[in-house]
Amino acid sequence: MYALTLILSLAYTDRFSFKADLIFLRSGLDILLPKLATVISKLTDFAKTYSSMPCLGYTHGQPAQLTTVGKRACLWVSDLLMDLRNLERARSDIRFRGVKGTTGTQASFLAIFNGDHSKVEELDELVTRKAGFESAYIISSQTYSRKIDVDVANALSSFGTTCQRIGSDIRHLAMMKEIEEPFEKDQIGRRFNWRSLPSS
Repeated sequence: MYALTLILSLAYTDRFSFKADLIFLRSGLDILLPKLATVISKLTDFAKTYSSMPCLGYTHGQPAQLTTVGKRACLWVSDLLMDLRNLERARSDIRFRGVKGTTGTQASFLAIFNGDHSKVEELDELVTRKAGFESAYIISSQTYSRKIDVDVANALSSFGTTCQRIGSDIRHLAMMKEIEEPFEKDQIGRRFNWRSLPSS
């Protein structure tokens, strides 16, 4: 019983919670990426549909020259494609921490396997595969590098700026009566209606 308690204690100090964070990051991106690809596809179809429909272009809030609704949508698609690339890269860069022990030296696992390093490596690969990852980081400390979190956060914040830009564009176009946000019978609140695009 003592040996089992010792093994469980050594395994627990490997900090499985930090491994879970990597799984959460990857799973979240797995949810987001197909949805973003769908938005890009639908917005591309929209841009093609309205590729020849003229609308007024603005610079610094002032009317400048004619453009098209399709070109405006293409600008949004272009930014979203950059976001898709950044998010896919962040997703593909995520590896597993693996079985590294309390300080990343694998010393506790070497103790369990009586110094047999090949068994520690085999365990590391097995746990990594069971967690659904193809590979683990070669080196770590008690935690995985927080640069991983920063890489994902940067890609997400860049995507957020694109969403903010698209929303602001739509709001400004509505303010200039380039698009409409009509009310339907019995409608409560506002909703955007692409069918009314554009009013000019």
